[in-house]
Amino acid sequence: SNRSSGKMGYAVAQAAAEAGARVMLVSGPTALPTPVGVERIDVQTAEQMQHAVATVAPEADIIVMAGPKSDPSAAAIDALEKFLQGGASGKKGKLLVLLGGDAGLRLGEMMALEWSDVDLHKRQLTVQHSEWKGHLTATKGGRLRHVPMTERLAAALRAHRHLRGSRVLVQ
Repeated sequence: SNRSSGKMGYAVAQAAAEAGARVMLVSGPTALPTPVGVERIDVQTAEQMQHAVATVAPEADIIVMAGPKSDPSAAAIDALEKFLQGGASGKKGKLLVLLGGDAGLRLGEMMALEWSDVDLHKRQLTVQHSEWKGHLTATKGGRLRHVPMTERLAAALRAHRHLRGSRVLVQ
């Protein structure tokens, strides 16, 4: 399977804790130290991770998932569906899950996504930037890419539409 170092998830957890959030980190095997102020749940398997996330999700205001890009298995697709039904709180939570699960965007790409990158008519996202430590950078691959939207992602974006700035996920 495609392994993850955990660096992105740990960086997100640390940043959230530094911003004052109560953070629960569900982590697969890694040698990374637990960030200060973060509660950590260690798991060894994908099934254990799914169970741990399902356990803490009802208490969460927001859930951020980071992991390796890989071909989704039937179990992963089933977990995403269950998560959307019960764990994604509110419109913004559902939008985050769909941007990651349906469109395959990385967290930095989600944070940098602008309304001008969203074509609801063509149901297509243009991914051209990433945000890292408050700075706009190139995507991990260094190239612009076009990503098709599922109908449910397009619907979530329509429901989330706002005029508070150019970014889809207002900071």
